[in-house]
Amino acid sequence: MTNKIEYLDRIMDKLGELNIYKVILFGSYANGSADEESDIDLIVILDEDYSPKDYDDWLEIKMKVRRVLREINNDVALNLLVYTRPQYEMIRNEMNSFQKEIHETGKVLYEKAS
Repeated sequence: MTNKIEYLDRIMDKLGELNIYKVILFGSYANGSADEESDIDLIVILDEDYSPKDYDDWLEIKMKVRRVLREINNDVALNLLVYTRPQYEMIRNEMNSFQKEIHETGKVLYEKAS
């Protein structure tokens, strides 16, 4: 695949194996400034109603997503930010410059129906 954005269909298919609440594309592919060196930046929000209690718990959540995408990540660089729903709500409410960029330029690739 010459265009990294073509990987998004494969990524979304693989993420379908998990209990996903929302997936957001951000960074250079979302704002149209991607080049050959760009990675694919994604926020993956799991449909889980708890916040990790410690680093090991958080790492396990992140690794669950990384394991599903391992094969794709061998072909294309992925920058994954993984959160549970409560974690993401807490971070989103902070509305720092990073959150502002995501709010303004991020592209929702998937959102679970209510």
